[in-house]
Amino acid sequence: MKHILIPTDFSAHAEQAAIFGVGVALSQEATITFFHLDSFVGSVSAAPTGDYKAEIQAHVAESTTKLQHFAKKVYGLMGVAEGKIPTNYVVVEGIAFADQASVYAKKHHIDLIVLGTKGQTGLATAIFGSNASSLISKAHCPVLAIPAKCKYEHINYIAFATTLENTEKAVAGVIDFVRLFKCSLQLFYIYPCFPANINLDTFDNHALVADLRKKFDYEKIRLYFQHTSKENDVQGGINEFLRVYKPSMLALYTHERTWLEKILNASVTESIALQIELPLLALKE
Repeated sequence: MKHILIPTDFSAHAEQAAIFGVGVALSQEATITFFHLDSFVGSVSAAPTGDYKAEIQAHVAESTTKLQHFAKKVYGLMGVAEGKIPTNYVVVEGIAFADQASVYAKKHHIDLIVLGTKGQTGLATAIFGSNASSLISKAHCPVLAIPAKCKYEHINYIAFATTLENTEKAVAGVIDFVRLFKCSLQLFYIYPCFPANINLDTFDNHALVADLRKKFDYEKIRLYFQHTSKENDVQGGINEFLRVYKPSMLALYTHERTWLEKILNASVTESIALQIELPLLALKE
């Protein structure tokens, strides 16, 4: 992981996310790009073209200085000496944050985007209904979303919901982050589900875990079975697993439509909003 993008709007939750991003960068000796979308319009109708361009340039310069001050504050909070982390500052004029950030990330080969969320909505909305969710759906790389109330601390456990189908391939996508944080991977399977994709009575979970540990040469892999009171209660199962086992981070694949559709289609009367109070790592296939 060589290049991390940290978008910011200079808010408190953006600052908290930046702290996480800096922590990851330090562990990987990565470059950081602080990114800000500036939607300055100015007096378009009143100013001549040349004057308007100059006005935009002046505003971008002002925002760049603000971005540098923001980064300096974050580095100070982390006790990072000036110049220790290679740092870029990018201010883009325009609208549609997710479009601008995702295009920049792809063009400049960003490996990870770290951004803050307000953390005040359920899981489905957090993934699909905000700036963060829009970026998650558009970005070519993993996105680490940090809730406003989430304080930076060591990641001990990453929870990862699995269907136990193509498990090796699924783990391959998250294992780099598990190694990065030197933490345990908590795979968990939510049941009952219909139609059933495995037979729990005959499924050899010990053999699966042993195979995964050997394949990835990593011992700290565990598998849990999370029971729910009704079939296909994915959101409820995730909610209960987080409540009981208290992982440090939740990882999800955004391409697993069967899981996410179940979350989105859950009845309002049947679902309890999952408050995002821990980092959410959204992975691409």
